[in-house]
Amino acid sequence: MSKIGQVWQKLSAFGLHQGLEEHEIIKIRLMNRLSTISIIVSLVLFFSDMVILMRIRIMNLAVALFISGMVYYLHHIKWYNVPRYLASFFYPLWISFLALYGGDTYGENIVYLLLVFLTMILFQYQIKTKVLAVIWIISIAIVTRICMHEWYPEIMQFVNPNNNILVFIASTLILILIINIYQSDIIQFNNIKESLIQNLHQKNDELKQFNYITSHDLNEPLQKMDAFSGLLLKHYGNQLDERGKKSLEYIHESSQRMRNMIHGLMEYSLLGQNGQKEALDLEKIIMDVQVSLKDKIIDSKASISYEELPIIHGFKHEIQLLFLHLIKNAIQFRRENETPTIIIEAEDAHNGWDIRISDNARGFSHTDQKHIFQLFHKKANDEHVGMGLAYCRKIVELHQGSIQLESKPGMGSQFTIHIPRP
Repeated sequence: MSKIGQVWQKLSAFGLHQGLEEHEIIKIRLMNRLSTISIIVSLVLFFSDMVILMRIRIMNLAVALFISGMVYYLHHIKWYNVPRYLASFFYPLWISFLALYGGDTYGENIVYLLLVFLTMILFQYQIKTKVLAVIWIISIAIVTRICMHEWYPEIMQFVNPNNNILVFIASTLILILIINIYQSDIIQFNNIKESLIQNLHQKNDELKQFNYITSHDLNEPLQKMDAFSGLLLKHYGNQLDERGKKSLEYIHESSQRMRNMIHGLMEYSLLGQNGQKEALDLEKIIMDVQVSLKDKIIDSKASISYEELPIIHGFKHEIQLLFLHLIKNAIQFRRENETPTIIIEAEDAHNGWDIRISDNARGFSHTDQKHIFQLFHKKANDEHVGMGLAYCRKIVELHQGSIQLESKPGMGSQFTIHIPRP
């Protein structure tokens, strides 16, 4: 790449920061390039005789340098929206000023068309702002045309008569250049996106294969450990002292726990891989969960209450797992001599549903709450190591939602799940 090309690329990328979305990057690059082009055009006007008065040339160059410098600076300090408002307001006035000192040509109309095109891009998701900006540009264009018609004799004394065709050609070329730049950025980002998606699919396939093979390869020796420790305990347990029996029992329990963890890890990796999203009646989901946990509910005398739960859009199996783990945890970690009470409520949020699951279980300490949704998290002073809440977080994230926990030790917990509408 030539030095000019390198400078062009650096100016185009000025003010870009990590974490910006694709459409924001395209807009920032477009504004930077427009600023660079405006400086180049102003320099051409300054050193040419298209505008006869030198003070007009100097004023035009000063305005171009000021506006472009502001665009670069505001991008640098991450005020990305401000340059767009400045451009929408000042650029039409600037073009009007040049048109009044450029003669009765139609080249400036091409530039107004360019500004309308840029406005449609820069305010893509701001409908009201986009409409107001377009009205402003069209109004300035109409007023300028009226003024040019009324003041034509006075204007022509400051104008080179050869401007007409040159301004028209230059304006048309700039419009074509800006459109081409925008399209090339879109194509470039689409190609990058497709490449990343392909790589992601490939990595996911490799990860699933690795997880499947690892799980099966690890299960085989664990099964043998579990089986042989059980046989030793069964047939030779009476020949062992108390310490030997406890050692075999520990091996047996550890291998069982390890097998459960591997099985859980395998299931965790497969969440969301199968099935299609569908309309789900949450009341029906809760009833199915109660059937699955029937024995635990009867043994603990748990009370589960809910009413007027909504219909959401999601993966049926995963949503069932979500509520199964939350209800099972509330029952399993209940306080001593306390009957588990679980209340499920739903509230209509502006873009989805907020579902709250409250219980009177042991609750979580502030330290535990920081890591409770991690894989194999172990609560303080608790021997249980599970994946239930890690399942819950992944399931909610599969639905582009969020899950939050409010809890105090000995006072129960409240999980708030936000599920957006499709």
